Amino acid sequence: MPPAMQLKTFGLPIQLVMVVKDFRNQPIRLKAYHPTHPNTVYCDIRNEYDYHVKKLIPLKFPITPEDSMALELSYADGSQLQLESLKTEVLKSQPLLISADNIEFLRFAETFAEQAGYVKAGVFSDPHNKFQIEYAPEIVYERDGKKYTTPARVDHDTGVVSAAQKDFIRYTIPMRVFILMHERFHYAHNVENESYPDKMAGIVCVRAGFPKDEISYAATKIFSDTEENRQRALELNFAIDNA
Repeated sequence: MPPAMQLKTFGLPIQLVMVVKDFRNQPIRLKAYHPTHPNTVYCDIRNEYDYHVKKLIPLKFPITPEDSMALELSYADGSQLQLESLKTEVLKSQPLLISADNIEFLRFAETFAEQAGYVKAGVFSDPHNKFQIEYAPEIVYERDGKKYTTPARVDHDTGVVSAAQKDFIRYTIPMRVFILMHERFHYAHNVENESYPDKMAGIVCVRAGFPKDEISYAATKIFSDTEENRQRALELNFAIDNA
């Protein structure tokens, strides 16, 4: 891989606007991560960008490291993507259009998501002890006499979210936030179906500034490949495209 660029971020929400110098007709990879904390990836986007339309590439980061962030830009063949210019802008916020409690949980989820790649399993609370995340090595449950694993669950009586370390350690920060918000909306809106929390979590994450590609990845990487889940992914992508 080409060497990573080091960008000063100071913990601020930012948008990077890149103009590519040597744009080629092949997929590119854009990866941003913490330079010292392991498994702390702010985005890892693999995509095809049309030369004529997407020579100007924006990247949004509602969460950034307190000091600096490492950024790798490459083509599918591993060669480095050359930039003509790179501009850092303040990320403009959008109204989240959710309750104050859900906004508080979102901020708690963002903090936890940034730390989940390197902290030990345990119980995590927000500063006011209003919300809890139980971070377990693995989450196993039984249904119809069979055992299953899941990356996260919520207790519908207490609202406590359980997250599986073995899964979360592999996910990017935006994917972790999406999963936690999905569980939150199961509880906050008292719904059992999966599609509604998907769409609510996706819309909130996009309006909070997380890249749409990352939220879409959450559907393809986490959901098992069934007809029901393919429909969930379609509905999620439609929701975030119109957020």
